[in-house]
Formats: sequence, C-alpha cells, structure tokens
Amino acid sequence: MTTGITTILNQLNSTEGIKGSLIITPDGMPVTSQLPDNQDEETLAAVSSSIFLAISKSMEKLNTGGVIRYVLNAEFGRTFLVDLDKMILIILAEKDIKLAKVNVAIFQAANAIRKSGRLDVE
Repeated sequence: MTTGITTILNQLNSTEGIKGSLIITPDGMPVTSQLPDNQDEETLAAVSSSIFLAISKSMEKLNTGGVIRYVLNAEFGRTFLVDLDKMILIILAEKDIKLAKVNVAIFQAANAIRKSGRLDVE
C-alpha cells in the first residue's frame, strides 16, 4: 500500500482514543495496518471480515441496504468497521472515547482513503 494511505492511517491513529487501524479485503486479507504491537493483524482481519460480511448479509435480507459502518462495543474497547466499497477499514478505539471527535476523524479518513483511488488489490 502506498505511503499516502499509511499517512492517512497514522493521522487517524493520532486522534485521542484511537489505538490502531487496518485496511482489509472483504475476504479478510490485511492490506495495510498501523496497529499496536499487541494486536495480531491477521486474526483481527479474519474476525473483522467475518463479522462485517455476516452483518452485511443480514441487513440486506432485512432490505435495509448494505452496511456503511458498524460499531462493536466491548468490555475493554470499541471496534469500528467501515465500508470503503472494495475494502474495509477497521479502527480500534478505547472504550471511553469522545465519540463525536472520533466519528469525524473516521469519516475524514474514510473519505481520504476513497479519494486516494488506491483501493484496488490485484
């Protein structure tokens, strides 16, 4: 992945409360990441892909359209799953975050990644 995408992820990760980010293919292959050392990139990619695809299929069956963004709230943190059309952006965040500020940062990062036009994986 290009330096431009890495810069976008680094900027996203500099937002207070965000611990790391990752871009994956829909089938769960990591494309690029900026994760803390204690995170297993491949496991996070595989689990996130499974969750995203299951939710997407369920929402389509309910005729609500595709998932744009999904937030998992857990005991020790939050995970955001964002549809980038051909890829999925995963963001790891602390449990007690300033949600408005994080939402803006995620929206801006997702738009910047989409506009970069560098989301094709051959």
